[in-house]
Order: sequence, then C-alpha cells, then structure tokens
Amino acid sequence: MITLSALLLHLNVMSSFSTPLKSDLQVIQINASYKNPDFAGQLERLHQQRWDILVLQEFSDQNRALLEPFLNNYELYGYEEVEGAPYGIIVISRITIHNRQLVQLDGDRLGYIKLTFLIDDDFITLYTAHPPSPRNESLWLRRNWLLNELLIAVQQEHTPWFIAGDLNTVPWSGFFINEAGNKCADRAPLYASWSLFDAHINIFTGLPIDHCILSEELSLVDFKLSKFNGSDHQLLKYNLAVNQN
Repeated sequence: MITLSALLLHLNVMSSFSTPLKSDLQVIQINASYKNPDFAGQLERLHQQRWDILVLQEFSDQNRALLEPFLNNYELYGYEEVEGAPYGIIVISRITIHNRQLVQLDGDRLGYIKLTFLIDDDFITLYTAHPPSPRNESLWLRRNWLLNELLIAVQQEHTPWFIAGDLNTVPWSGFFINEAGNKCADRAPLYASWSLFDAHINIFTGLPIDHCILSEELSLVDFKLSKFNGSDHQLLKYNLAVNQN
C-alpha cells in the first residue's frame, strides 16, 4: 500500500507537467520581517538575481531608500508616497503593471492588493495580502474576513490569477481552492515556511503559512524554498506558466 501510494503520488506530479505551457513567469516572495537587520544586504542580492515579479511583505518605510536601484528598470507598487507600502507590501516587477487596485476592507488596517500584468498575449492577475496572525479572537476574525474576501475575488476573476503572500493559515484551510497541484505547498514534502527558530524551519518547529495558490489556467513549473537572512520566514521562488488552450 505504501509503494502504491507513492507511485500514484509520483504519477500525479508528473501529470501536472504534461500540459503544453507558455508565458513562463518567475516569482519571488518573502516576508522580510519589519525588524530585519540584514534587509539591505538581502535586497542587494535579490537585485542581482533573475526574476520577473518580487513580492516583499513586512516592508518597513525606513527602508524606502533601498528601493532606488530598482526605479530605472522596474515597475514598483507601494513605493510612491501616495501608495505608501499598503499593509507593508511592495511589489517590484520587470513586467508592465497594467492595472493596480488597492482593496480596503478596513481602511489602511486590512485589505489586499490586486495587480494585472500582460505577459506575451496573456493577462495574469496577482493577488497579494498579509492577513493578521490569529493570536486572539479579534485577529482570528479579521484574518478570516480577509481570506474570505480573497476567495470571493478569485472566484469572480476572469483572467488567470495567483495569490502570493504570508496568509497566516495552513494549506488545508477551507479558504483555499484545494485542487492537487495548484499550490506551492503541494510541491514541498513536509512543507514549512515559518518558525520561531528561523535557523531550523522544518516540520517539527515550523508552520506552512507562506503560500502561492494558482488558478486552473496556470501551472506551477518549479518551486524552491530558501533561507532569507534576518527573517523567520523562508523565501519562496517559483515559475508559473499559462496553459495552452
């Protein structure tokens, strides 16, 4: 039974690569931590890497000047003073951002960001949010409110979409669209992305709370977790592709 189960799981993963793909898109996302002492060095290293979209969460306004190297060759959401890193989120993109929307559920205290990109001939929509950690009943209710609004939004979305962020909930949450293969967590055995002991993030000390979630029009081509110095979260790096019709 164990051998058969492993074989079926292997076949399921292999089948996810059988669909013809186009419009490869490389995404990096990280909860950098507001108090990260090594954020400048980590951002410099990211600046030298190859990616298409970078999602930074828990971005401190004190680090705004560190984004200046990106201004000439990238598009930024959250950098301008009128945007002001809403909910501590900055999105940096090599691809033109065609539509920008800040959805406020409770002013500047709770909401999410919706950005649409044109890649080749395909529009792809990014939803990013950082719900509060459910440390008490009030925060638990606010987290659930935000996750529920995200679920409603993507169910009504007409373009291929993906959600990226520290969602402060687990992959088997009822707020997720739980089809096999449509989450980063499906590609990592014993997945964990956060721990109180950031040097030892694993199944015993960590929780799987940082996520990418994809619509059925997209495929997850590759996925990797890596350490991000100064943060108690892991960095998520993955490639998306639009499925051929």
